[in-house]
Amino acid sequence: MGFFSVAVFMTDKNQSVDELLAPYDEELCVEPFLYRTKAEIIEQEREKLQWDFKHEYRDWQKDPKAYEKEHNDPSYIQYLKSIPERMKWTDEQIYQDAIKGLEDDLNENGDQMSYRNPNTRFDHQETGGRFKGVLIRKGAGPESEGCDEAFVREIDFEAMHQRALAEPYLGHIEADEPLFPLVGNAYRRPPARSEPTESLQYSLIDHRQLFQVGENVKAQ
Repeated sequence: MGFFSVAVFMTDKNQSVDELLAPYDEELCVEPFLYRTKAEIIEQEREKLQWDFKHEYRDWQKDPKAYEKEHNDPSYIQYLKSIPERMKWTDEQIYQDAIKGLEDDLNENGDQMSYRNPNTRFDHQETGGRFKGVLIRKGAGPESEGCDEAFVREIDFEAMHQRALAEPYLGHIEADEPLFPLVGNAYRRPPARSEPTESLQYSLIDHRQLFQVGENVKAQ
């Protein structure tokens, strides 16, 4: 399970975080759409077989007892042993094996359909959460408890930066790790690292240009 923080900027006082992030919820119901064609299913399964043969099967061959002790899964071991035979299968055999359990997701052409939100980014979100109090208002200082929402004009970014450098759990990232856009007015960073290191150079708050969106904009 991964956790990441998101900065959401609201320019409309009638908007809410839930409304802005709703289109990216894993639980959002969408109309069924084409996920994989039958040909793509076969191609992907053959590529997987090739990779498993080149890596996992060869590793098993070197020392079966040691491999099976490390991978204590009889069904997986049985699969490995069957790989050479599977590689001789016809496309239809590959396909029929791949769609086991997926029958309800297939259309009349044998393509796989999906009902899962293609824009999904999370299965749960809450204001604050594991990153509760990350925003610091001006005048409060880096030792303050912080808050979860504030107008941009109220935020002390330098104090947030100093606290993030002193407390790695707030989510430091490597100097060469970029921020990734989540939605039009939100950015996320990689999950927080649990171990501090001297190579950690800066955090989300270093990217002050992300917050130059107007003093009357509310950030959460």
